[in-house]
Amino acid sequence: MADQRGWLKSKIRTYKDNYMEDPPSIDEANRTLQFIEDNTDCFSRKNQKGHITGSAWIFNQDYSMVLLHHHRKIDQWIQLGGHSDDDWNTLDVAIKEAEEESGLKGFKVLSDEIFDIDVHEFPARNSDPAHLHYDIRFLLQISSDLPLEKQDRESKALEWIPLRKLFSGDDYLLVRKISIKSLDYIAALQA
Repeated sequence: MADQRGWLKSKIRTYKDNYMEDPPSIDEANRTLQFIEDNTDCFSRKNQKGHITGSAWIFNQDYSMVLLHHHRKIDQWIQLGGHSDDDWNTLDVAIKEAEEESGLKGFKVLSDEIFDIDVHEFPARNSDPAHLHYDIRFLLQISSDLPLEKQDRESKALEWIPLRKLFSGDDYLLVRKISIKSLDYIAALQA
């Protein structure tokens, strides 16, 4: 089987070009590139050092809300997403996970370029040791009028959250960085 890491490495290099003025974004991109380079099994959760995950930052129609779920294992509000499970196309992974975790279909892809990269430790659980998630995040959009179907296995709750609410309290700490990027994205749309 051909090495499929090239597609993602190319996307990450473009991401670095887009965020040259943002050192934390460049650092996480460089860490992710190095991980991909060093691990031919970077898309597999069998890699106990870490693995690539794909996530969707989902806006409603007027960009005033984002769809988040209260993750059962980590007990925090986060974007929808999950393991690549050997799928190298992280955009496809993000869409698939968004569909599975929300019950929604017909997401609009706002860009096929990476919107955010976040490297974070996932805590040890059962027989799985603590490991790193190299989370690749894409922008999607769908109507907030559609009925949601929470997936009980992974989510305590699934809700449309007003974007302005994400900057208060401790409930949304894990999405604070991407929320700030969202404000910049929306400002650029309105310019």
